[in-house]
Amino acid sequence: ALSLAWMCVRLGLKAVFIAEADISPVKMALLRLLGVEVVKVDVSGIGDVDPRFLRARELEAKFNGLFINQFSNEANFRAHYETTAREIVDQLNGRVDAFVMGVGTGGTIAGVGKYLKEKLGRDVLVVGVVPKGSSIIHGKPVGGEYIDGLAKNVIPELFLKYRGYIDRVVEVSEGDSVGMVKMLALKEGLFVGPSTGAAVFEALKVAEELGSGRNVVTIAADSLVRYPYLL
Repeated sequence: ALSLAWMCVRLGLKAVFIAEADISPVKMALLRLLGVEVVKVDVSGIGDVDPRFLRARELEAKFNGLFINQFSNEANFRAHYETTAREIVDQLNGRVDAFVMGVGTGGTIAGVGKYLKEKLGRDVLVVGVVPKGSSIIHGKPVGGEYIDGLAKNVIPELFLKYRGYIDRVVEVSEGDSVGMVKMLALKEGLFVGPSTGAAVFEALKVAEELGSGRNVVTIAADSLVRYPYLL
């Protein structure tokens, strides 16, 4: 969201963002500082159609604008397939045994996962991480837990399209996510956000599963600076 907001500032475009009602107040403040109009949508009683998408389509028509749907936007996938994944392979000289990533829009895990499987072989383990009760696991909204940045009530189109490159998807509780955020801050001096906490929690389990001498990769995609209330 902040990256898109910055681009809109640079290009002189009006930005209207749709957000869940419980968006981080710090993230909200940063978006507004960049001139973004933030429209909050209640998704607690979500049905077959995500109300955020409906509202976005309404605003798209109202402003004669463009709905940049990151859940289905191929540019999202390509950015990680063409850049992020290659950087990972280059930095580790091709020695990647597993990639563990939170599933939000699905762009990162789809792009990186596909590239790793094609470049290094199908034996590379690709694991997606979602909150407990995520629609991705249960097939529909079931009132699951909330971890900012991870898919709770939506099944991203990018995830579905590239599902064949993801070996498994696991649920992580909000408590385990926050616990890992605190541990990384206190023990490692790393100020990561909740989606990273969830990803690292599962990455450590995968590392234990694979054994010593293996490289398990994840990405710190968010910052604790935007979620100080977690501490």
